Amino acid sequence: MSNTHILAIGRSNIPSSHHYRLRLETVDLKPVNRVTNPPATQLNVGNFRIHQPCQMTLDRAIMRTLQAVIVLITLVNVPQQTASAQTLPQPSTTFSQPAEGSQQSKNGEKPSADNGNKPLPPVRSLNEPLTDQEIAESEKLYVTPEEKVEAAFAPPPNSKAINPQGLWVNLDDKQVFVDGYVTMREGPLEMFACPIGTKEHESVVATLAKSSQVHAALLAVGARSGTPVQFLPSFIPATGQRIRVWVCYYDAADKFQAKDAKGWIKNTSTKKTMQADWVFSGSGFWKDPNDGKEYYRADGGDMICVSNFSTAMLDVPIASSAEANALQFIPNTDEIPARGTPVRMILSPIPIRSDLNQSDKPSDEDKEDGDPSNPKPDREIVKPSAELLPRKLSTAEPKAVQKTSIQKPTD
Repeated sequence: MSNTHILAIGRSNIPSSHHYRLRLETVDLKPVNRVTNPPATQLNVGNFRIHQPCQMTLDRAIMRTLQAVIVLITLVNVPQQTASAQTLPQPSTTFSQPAEGSQQSKNGEKPSADNGNKPLPPVRSLNEPLTDQEIAESEKLYVTPEEKVEAAFAPPPNSKAINPQGLWVNLDDKQVFVDGYVTMREGPLEMFACPIGTKEHESVVATLAKSSQVHAALLAVGARSGTPVQFLPSFIPATGQRIRVWVCYYDAADKFQAKDAKGWIKNTSTKKTMQADWVFSGSGFWKDPNDGKEYYRADGGDMICVSNFSTAMLDVPIASSAEANALQFIPNTDEIPARGTPVRMILSPIPIRSDLNQSDKPSDEDKEDGDPSNPKPDREIVKPSAELLPRKLSTAEPKAVQKTSIQKPTD
């Protein structure tokens, strides 16, 4: 056997950034003269020669050589192309014409011939930014909670606006009206209500008005502020006039509801609703050393608290930790309507003994916790009626009312 042509086909560990191909090589197997040289096999591949002595016959040498044949690979210096429209097969962008005798449409008619070559809509990348027109159109469709609240209710009767954004007072009935929406039904709870854009993640209600504005409204109806909670050197609970908080809204059946806000809060230990009324602790002011301006501390979110905060406008007059692993209250989910529901809170100062006429002074049974200086005359606090939550006419805010027809997702 003087010349043997071998086609070597195989793979190699070639970097993935290059393509490779195999090349046919001519391999000459030549036995060495047994007389003049020791038994050996000689393999010539191109310009390379491998000489390996062996103690075997020529046939076995040829077999071993064939088993150890070297595969020559020539790299093609072409970078690997990424999967793109030039390398991947493109799917058909048209609907194929239905074959003869194909399935008919649901109404028994064959598909129209006009739809045979109807192009598919272009596929859009998730990384492609929206155009200004698309952004404007999406903003028209989205309704913010503030817009939904503003479009839901009209001002209460016989009231005076303290703030154009959902805050009124009735000086005769000593009531403060604060509009907002349900922001949370489940989760850790430190506040009952907070201004929008502050602590909605741990409050049941978010309000359009700021805490400082509600504070001024309470003072306008005669409420008396006290002192915030103190922790050092010893714990002293918040003080101030008790405030009854009602929450009014229209439920899913469009029926008026007026609920005591305490019924929306549940004790984590007893599983009962909160019993203590809030007190008007009054928060305080903080002066910025850089610009010298004073800021009302409760504007940061601590409007109506269920955990004790020295910055609270309304606080509970009991020890209630603000530590995440020791929170005393949680939302009473079953009693709270869907998230985004517009609500109107009505804050009513509970009269103290000095504010009552002699004939109106409560008996010992009416006193809360045996405190003679701060009785709880429930007969003085009238449950709100539907007339305090009038609907806003569609002609008042046509654009906003039209937006409220879009329902936001619930929990």
